[in-house]
Amino acid sequence: MHKSQEYPECYGIYGIPAPLMTCAICDVSHHCRNKATGKAIPTDHAKAMNQASGIESILKERGNRYGPFDGHARITQNIKSAMNDGNWNDLSSSHKEALEMIAHKIGRILNGDPNYDDNWIDIAGYATLIEKQLNGESK
Repeated sequence: MHKSQEYPECYGIYGIPAPLMTCAICDVSHHCRNKATGKAIPTDHAKAMNQASGIESILKERGNRYGPFDGHARITQNIKSAMNDGNWNDLSSSHKEALEMIAHKIGRILNGDPNYDDNWIDIAGYATLIEKQLNGESK
């Protein structure tokens, strides 16, 4: 966790770092203060701002790993459209879900880092779930 530049003795609210550009933790009651006005911001609002900062961090990390979301969405939806041909309507919900999740992982591979092994492991996992179901090993 970082320390606030304005309030160096404070670390963050609910164990989440306070975003430096918006507010800082300022007192024992864990209210954040707007740096520009000095007015207290309710704790729930401060928590929401910290969560939004965490979401932005996750989105940046995922974007670096999987590429731009719109590219992934386009690729994955094209794969799913192709899957609607043939006997798609005859497949079980399990078959469809496994194929859609595999399409999702293929989209990540084609749009992002093809050497990230987690996508390949997940594809094998979804295929294994169907294999086990077909062999009566699971439901």
